[in-house]
Amino acid sequence: MKNTIIKVLVAGAVAGIVATGVKTVWEKGFPARAESTDSPPLILADRAKQAAGEGSLTEQQKPPLETTIHWTFGITVCLIYSLLAEKYPQARFGYGLLFGIALYSVTHATVLPALETEPWFFENKPEYALSEFGSHLAFGVMTEIIRRFISEKLD
Repeated sequence: MKNTIIKVLVAGAVAGIVATGVKTVWEKGFPARAESTDSPPLILADRAKQAAGEGSLTEQQKPPLETTIHWTFGITVCLIYSLLAEKYPQARFGYGLLFGIALYSVTHATVLPALETEPWFFENKPEYALSEFGSHLAFGVMTEIIRRFISEKLD
């Protein structure tokens, strides 16, 4: 494929779909929080809705909104990663592990606990904290595997 930016974006989008699917399946088998606990994106969306004076999210609104946020975020960060990995090959270090660790570090390890949407790593139940961390490692590796595969096929 002659247009590198198109190739990079296609590879990133496909990687985002696959990696987000892997993370979704991972967290079904190894939950990152109690089933009765809203996810950080839902907590933030609910806060935004309340701040706009529209009340709280209903139970019917939560599942589709959570799915939309989860998939949109996953695909978006993979698009960004794909662009960075193309320009800076060192971003691919560890076959995507560095990406997974970095993503976890700037979300669940720092920003989300600081926003009080989930506990800090050492304050969380060990199985929840480890599942969240592990799912980000799997997400990062799967992103790089698929990104490379698609990039090679489009050359």
